[in-house]
Amino acid sequence: MILYLDTSALVKLYANEPGRWEVESPVQEARVVAVSEIGYVEARSALARKEREGAFSTDEHDAAVEQLRQDFRGVYLPRPVTGEVIARAGELARKHALRAYDAVHLATALVLREEAQELAKSSRETEEPAPQEGEGGDGPRVSMMTFDVSLEKAAGNEGLAHPRQPSCEER
Repeated sequence: MILYLDTSALVKLYANEPGRWEVESPVQEARVVAVSEIGYVEARSALARKEREGAFSTDEHDAAVEQLRQDFRGVYLPRPVTGEVIARAGELARKHALRAYDAVHLATALVLREEAQELAKSSRETEEPAPQEGEGGDGPRVSMMTFDVSLEKAAGNEGLAHPRQPSCEER
């Protein structure tokens, strides 16, 4: 499985927030964890806000930022915000009544899914190894994890939602 994290899920890995365990387990199980390049900026902003509000000391903030930096270089598959992503995001914002960056995250995950399907198709045509068992003929399953209710609903409507238990705040 390829797991795409929007920023609301990504930040939980660097800040002690409710729902952290809901992200850690799927991240460990995923073959690939993908994030948008804008997720880095959004996560940095969220971590800085936590420091300003007193939820993080300066040392805790700096350690979280350094780990985020390292993970963006070596753990995650950063996805670029291309012209195709921006065009799709504009349509998705209207279709699902999403905020701008939420639409960019959804568009990025959809483009990633299409790329994974195309790669699987190319592999079949060149007789390279088939997708791993349980991933189907269209290649690895791509799912999106978010803690934003509107984005989660839109991802579900687009066939991308990663199943998770709603937190107390969402019930």
